[in-house]
Amino acid sequence: MTHAFSLQTTIRHDGSHASGWGWLAGMATAALASLPGTADAGFVQPTGVSAYRLMFVTSGTRDAQDTSFAPYDLFATTQAALAGDLPSATWQAVVSVAVLGVGYVSAATHIACATCDATVPIFMVDGTQVATSTNAMFAGTFVTFPNQTQTGTVVPGGSYVWTGSNEDGTVARPLGDNEPTFGGVGIVGHIFNYGSSSKVNHYSFYAISDTIFVPEPATGLAVLGGGVAVTRVLRRRRAQRRAA
Repeated sequence: MTHAFSLQTTIRHDGSHASGWGWLAGMATAALASLPGTADAGFVQPTGVSAYRLMFVTSGTRDAQDTSFAPYDLFATTQAALAGDLPSATWQAVVSVAVLGVGYVSAATHIACATCDATVPIFMVDGTQVATSTNAMFAGTFVTFPNQTQTGTVVPGGSYVWTGSNEDGTVARPLGDNEPTFGGVGIVGHIFNYGSSSKVNHYSFYAISDTIFVPEPATGLAVLGGGVAVTRVLRRRRAQRRAA
């Protein structure tokens, strides 16, 4: 994805303007790998849970002009693939979109997963917990604000992230609108809604997985059974050699 940043006026949540400089946050995100103290952490399996969702800030950036979820979800998927070590999952962008022919659809609706919304915790790729559930996240109850890329690189605080959403996951100014809503990484009370900016600007996205189930470890009996089977095969082969 090319980083064609636009010198458009950005309106932050406090009403202030950042004319001509909204591209700096996008540039900071694009240059994460070169920043000191932000080395890739790599994937760490969350502990103490049987199922979880992963969430990250995309290291790549793009615009917010599309009027369907598919391009944004595809972007989230391709960004996840860059890590190379994440578990197999379906990835979605945490965005509200003005869907052509349908209307406004919220981020909360888009990433909903039935019963898991209330029960499945969310983690970053290094095993740090974000929230106890999707519902808790959209209620503003974070364990840790999501601030890592798909490889575990720490994102500079205040970096812009396209969301189109309010803090509770409802529609603010959706993607596809002329000036969609963006959030600010690590900004208390403004994770999803920090301001609005021209849809042609390139910012990062929050990406989230569907439910990932932790593989059950092999039991002692299973390991013992496997050992017995191997022993039987070896004995059979020895007997066949002697008979020959």
